[in-house]
Amino acid sequence: MPIFWQHAACPQPFLQQRKHLVTKVTVTLNIMINAVVFATMTLVGTDCTLEGLQDSLRRPGLMIAVGLGQFLVVPLFMFGCVYLLDVSVIITAGLILVSSCPAGAISNTYCYLIRGNVSLSVSLTTISNIVALVATPMSLLAVRGIIGSKSSGLPLIPFIPMLRELGLMMLVPLLIGTIIRARIPKWVLVHRQSLRKWLWSW
Repeated sequence: MPIFWQHAACPQPFLQQRKHLVTKVTVTLNIMINAVVFATMTLVGTDCTLEGLQDSLRRPGLMIAVGLGQFLVVPLFMFGCVYLLDVSVIITAGLILVSSCPAGAISNTYCYLIRGNVSLSVSLTTISNIVALVATPMSLLAVRGIIGSKSSGLPLIPFIPMLRELGLMMLVPLLIGTIIRARIPKWVLVHRQSLRKWLWSW
């Protein structure tokens, strides 16, 4: 289509209006998603206890084993798989990078739904995200070497946004949920099954 007709079909005011609409929709969706995640993590926090968190932190061997498994064993296993499958360089780099990502907050939700040890899950997820501040740049360096990038220096990682996300979207709501359980334990125990059913409905 000629450039003249493209401008005639999509005038500048329409393009600006569409861009503004897309921005508003994106912001609205981000707010809704963050609100749902915050509420979910608060609900998960009602299944945590301070005693459980302290007991989890008294097992450093388990924490080290999980860290090594997630950031060393899993990427090496993935590297072996892509080597045997003989996939492209870009796919290899992407799979290794994804396999080096830290545990997400959603893992705590799954643990809550199956009636697992939520306190232990929260401890492991938190430590995993902290270790990722160092492990992820190392993975990016490895990926850079795989794809043959000539750039030098440590890849830039948004440390402050990562810590802010970890605090606001996981630690704060979990703390609120833990306080709710400590303040009104009977209400939490009575409605625990109903709360799980509500979460399953999502």
